[in-house]
Formats: sequence, C-alpha cells, structure tokens
Amino acid sequence: MNPALQLKELPPTIGNLPAIKQLWLDHNALSSLPPSLGRCLSLQELNLDHNNLKSLPMSICQLTALEELWLHNNDLEELPSMIGKLKNLRTMTLSHNQLETLPDGSSGMGGLVSLGELWLKGNPLKRLPAELGNLSTLKVLLLP
Repeated sequence: MNPALQLKELPPTIGNLPAIKQLWLDHNALSSLPPSLGRCLSLQELNLDHNNLKSLPMSICQLTALEELWLHNNDLEELPSMIGKLKNLRTMTLSHNQLETLPDGSSGMGGLVSLGELWLKGNPLKRLPAELGNLSTLKVLLLP
C-alpha cells in the first residue's frame, strides 16, 4: 500500500483495457466506479478492498470471466440485482460493509454457481437468500 496514492476516481477510459486480467485498487478512496469498467471482459481478479464504495455499477455484472471479487471494508449498501451473471466467480469478500440484504433469485446470489468462498462478516444482514443453500460449490461462508 502506498499511503501517498489515494485515488478518488477512475477514469472512464479504464474500459479501454479489454485484455487486463488483474486489477488491484485496494486501499484507495474510491467512492464510485465508472460503468466502463464492465468492458474489461478478460478481468479475472478485481480487488477493491478498503475503499469508500457505497454501490457498484450494474455493468460489473458483465465481467463474466471474473473469478475473484474483493470488496471488504467498504460502505456497500447493496449489490447489483444481476450479480448472478458472474457464473465463474469463485471468491467474493463482502465483510465489513453496510449490507442488510443480498440479491435473491437465480439472477442474484443463486446464479453464482461456481462460488466457493463468501465472506459476509461485519454486515448488518437481516436475512440471507434461500438460494445460498443451493450453491453446491460453496465451501467457506463467513457470517456476522
């Protein structure tokens, strides 16, 4: 971590990197992401830990090659309703956010058919989607 580098925003041109496979933006001051991020179709790892994100653009659901999504220690209040499109996602860390609910249904959490790890510690969750019980690949589930 470079304490002198505190990115507050990403340029919209970030979407002009279609071949990028890893993008590590942790420990910054990002409060939002440009929708153009959804054009980084080769992206497999996205680390956004320790930022100020309150929400994610719906375009993040276009990152179908994504295998790891690191979002802990943000201010996320909700996830995109179509998060289930990330069929290759194996790890999603959401600990220490402001999530009260998770998207349900097959387009929500139920669509994450490759998910092996889900970190939810430190969220004010009121309920879990029933579809979590159908994720046969889930090996690690960290709850509040």
